[in-house]
Amino acid sequence: MKMQGVAVNTLITLSRRFNFTYSILQVNDVRLEKQSNTLLGLHHYMKQGKCDLVIGSIAMTLGRCAVLDCVEGYAYTSIATVIPMPEELHNADAALQPFQLPVWIALVVIMHITAAAIYYFSRPLNFKKQSDKSPTTASSPEKEVVCSQINSKISEVFFHVFCVLMNQGGSFQTIRPALYFIVGSWCLGAMVLICVYNSILTSYILGSNAKPLADSAIDAIENSKVNIAVNKGNGVDLVLSAAEVGFYKQVGDKLRSNPISRCDTTVECMNHVKSGSYAYLHTMYTAMNVIDEDFKATGVCHLALARTFDPMPGSLAWTLPKNSPYTRLFNMG
Repeated sequence: MKMQGVAVNTLITLSRRFNFTYSILQVNDVRLEKQSNTLLGLHHYMKQGKCDLVIGSIAMTLGRCAVLDCVEGYAYTSIATVIPMPEELHNADAALQPFQLPVWIALVVIMHITAAAIYYFSRPLNFKKQSDKSPTTASSPEKEVVCSQINSKISEVFFHVFCVLMNQGGSFQTIRPALYFIVGSWCLGAMVLICVYNSILTSYILGSNAKPLADSAIDAIENSKVNIAVNKGNGVDLVLSAAEVGFYKQVGDKLRSNPISRCDTTVECMNHVKSGSYAYLHTMYTAMNVIDEDFKATGVCHLALARTFDPMPGSLAWTLPKNSPYTRLFNMG
């Protein structure tokens, strides 16, 4: 029988360093605790004296440390969250996303203020031209013509201000020196605004807009629409189920509320995750290996890791029978 893996290589190195030999006990069990009358658990074989050491990534819990010797420090890892691969959404609202709502409101207000300022400094000239052509009294009909021409100028000024913002150019009659400052400031500000808008818009269009199911294990727990999946009897399941306070107790409560959250096999857990409403919790090494195996089997990337990893208390360990004479040897290694 050929064995591979980090734990096996570590055992080989320790056997060479401390000059001991070992043999492999072949059993069908893969968990420490008893699962059924046919799967008695690896702890059973240690109690019967058939096994002196269990190697692998074994989580240290109070229940296990009470009946077993744990060789801690084998590996340190974080709890990773496997989620379904986020799907790309239609990015139809990308044109409005570069700026927040207050920015758009401020832009509309500034456009009106700028148009009013330009019109104000050109308005005296309009009255002067009209009065030179035909002086009028308050009751004369020509005044209505003058007012209508002035009002049309307001709309024209606003139109040209908007054209400058749209990078289409505009035409202004710079009668006063102040108009040079106002129009020049608006053109400069519009140029800067257009450059910023285009750069942010490009990142929105080319970037991914897919929203993950959860960004971390905490997000998955706090979201009532997201269920949790773990391997039944695995270290993660035992740690979460035995927790009495804090974040791990919340996860344990959520597991107990959904019976199918505790899967018999990893494949079953992955099927839950692919359904779109489950997040799978395990150590970082296992999570990455599960994603890699699923990709090799299907040729499609159905799974992804949540952005944030949660620290796992303590370390992973190897286990020996309680008060084993070999515990000190492996602790030294």
